[in-house]
Amino acid sequence: MRKTKIILLSILSLIAILSPLVITALIGFLSPPVYQESFVGVLDDKVERLDGIEEEKIVVIGGSSVAFGVNSALIEKYTEMPVVNFGLYASLGTKLMLDLSRKSVNRGDIVIIAPEMDPETLSLYFNADSTLRAFDGSFGLISRVRADDFFKLMASSWDFTLEKLRYEAKDIEGVYSAQSFNEYLDVEYERPHNVMNAYYDENLDITLDESIVSEEFIDYVNDYIAFCKRRGADVYFSWCPMNSLAVTNKDAQSIRAFQSFMEEKINARFISNIEDYILEPEYFYDTNFHVNDAGMTLHSANLTKDILLELEIPKLVNETVEKPELPYADVRYFDYDENEVYFTYERQDNGSYVITGLSELGKEKTSLTVPYGYESYVVSGIAEGAFSGSNLSELIIPENTNIKILMNGCFRGANKLSRLVIYHKNEADILPPYDFIGVAQDFTVYIPEGSSYEIGYYWSERNLKFERIEK
Repeated sequence: MRKTKIILLSILSLIAILSPLVITALIGFLSPPVYQESFVGVLDDKVERLDGIEEEKIVVIGGSSVAFGVNSALIEKYTEMPVVNFGLYASLGTKLMLDLSRKSVNRGDIVIIAPEMDPETLSLYFNADSTLRAFDGSFGLISRVRADDFFKLMASSWDFTLEKLRYEAKDIEGVYSAQSFNEYLDVEYERPHNVMNAYYDENLDITLDESIVSEEFIDYVNDYIAFCKRRGADVYFSWCPMNSLAVTNKDAQSIRAFQSFMEEKINARFISNIEDYILEPEYFYDTNFHVNDAGMTLHSANLTKDILLELEIPKLVNETVEKPELPYADVRYFDYDENEVYFTYERQDNGSYVITGLSELGKEKTSLTVPYGYESYVVSGIAEGAFSGSNLSELIIPENTNIKILMNGCFRGANKLSRLVIYHKNEADILPPYDFIGVAQDFTVYIPEGSSYEIGYYWSERNLKFERIEK
């Protein structure tokens, strides 16, 4: 009898603990969707396209490099098979894309796994916050996630619901919106040339060695490959496009050694040579994995050639690709900015300056505004450790700033910094650091009305607290 009471009390206690969580999740799930116009808002469309093609198909799985890099119509033209672009956002995790695809892999399908070469995407990383936004309006997709990820989603449902109820749905413009995808769900947004400050993302090196791949990821991928084979599908491994300027190991021997390592570990045939997918910076757009229009054609043509060769289809891939020119960046700034006296600087190869620290005058300030320029040239970035040990509590980035990148570690040691106030509306113009370690515990990013930092491609995955700037 006593044992029965203990069990009953345990069950009631568990219900009491879980009830608020379940109720909160239901509110978030049942309230009208607000994220469908965002970049991740097309995930349900991608799943629907995957589910809806019953004939033999080609499925390319990865992150945003697939969304930006695969021209489905081009591949279809030569293979005469429907193509599913099943890549969207690295922050969702490669594991999630594999799990979501399992239900619709059928006999005769060709599955190509092509994740970004990054420790995050080559692990079992899973971002519950981004996934809940992507599932908004189609929460039936939760049935496709594994148990461990399900509990992560439930644990994040409280914050998700509060964020969703505060968020005002609005039209989102630019490449990082649902409007940028075509009927194949490839990114089809005019991007003629490289727009990066140094023609590559300085915050994201690409190091092609075994240290970037987790053993758990290898085991998981091999389990997925075995599952697909049991369903009668063929699984191949290919490479994402990689900006050569970002690749740290330039020698061909170490790059080939990395391919050999991957071929040894992954139980799928590698249909591509990694060196063919390391492209010149002219073919990239705004990250080291996102190609521009010409890069999309080049990358898709390379992938098509590899598929045809593997399938022993004697077709010549005839696609004309003209390499774009790297745009000339006018880094001159002839006006005097009164804020320039508070910082120290270092000149970059392109002529612009990055902030490296604070001047003696700056060290006396608790609130500073980033200048537009210094000594007749623009200030384009903030370097690692720029505010370490300072008394700075507020940093302001003005509207139409020339700042393009906040380098990794730029806020390290700024333990009094609690307010980052950004008046610049386009979140995609400013690359954030990969973490904000070192700032004050109550650190908050203040953003203008009409901006989308909290759900945007770059800033949303940094686990930041956002508030609107008071008018």
